[in-house]
Amino acid sequence: MPVYAKPLTLHKGVDNQIQFQFLNQEQKPVNITGKEITCRIISYDGHAVLIQKALTLQLPATGIASLYLNPAEIEDIVPQKAYYSLE
Repeated sequence: MPVYAKPLTLHKGVDNQIQFQFLNQEQKPVNITGKEITCRIISYDGHAVLIQKALTLQLPATGIASLYLNPAEIEDIVPQKAYYSLE
């Protein structure tokens, strides 16, 4: 099922927070209470998982969750284009 995905940028040396909002086909928030959603950042060639981490539910009733990454978690990743998926 195709979904809309914006390009994401992570910055080395600082805390990163990326917020996701889950919407249905009518652009209304989806309740994600009790769900576990994992973000996987995958190398551009598709051969390596660079980061795999669970999202933190912030406002689950309105479909808002965030990915928090500290500098140590991305320190060893070479700057590159990559893909991401949410599971």
